[in-house]
Amino acid sequence: TICTKARWWGTTIPQRAFRLLAGEDALSTYNFRPGATLLHHFCRLCGVRVMITGYVEELGGDIVTLQVATLDDVEPAELLEAPISYLDGKNDAWWNPPAEFRHL
Repeated sequence: TICTKARWWGTTIPQRAFRLLAGEDALSTYNFRPGATLLHHFCRLCGVRVMITGYVEELGGDIVTLQVATLDDVEPAELLEAPISYLDGKNDAWWNPPAEFRHL
């Protein structure tokens, strides 16, 4: 899937708890799966994927998943301490880790 190939490392929060502070004018959006309710937002200048927005019942409804590597002022030590969970988005089984994730 695109997330596996791009090594997506995101953190998911409810949409109501998210506020974009700057850079909205530099974002473009695409729907990576026709009919899906998830939209990928990326920098239209450099192509970096920034976040996913949409609705996933199993993840709490309306969500924002931020690519943690795009956050400003996050120290590597903070990323090393962050908990990691694996989600099986490829099979729309978000509540389960994929069968194999050692390569991730």
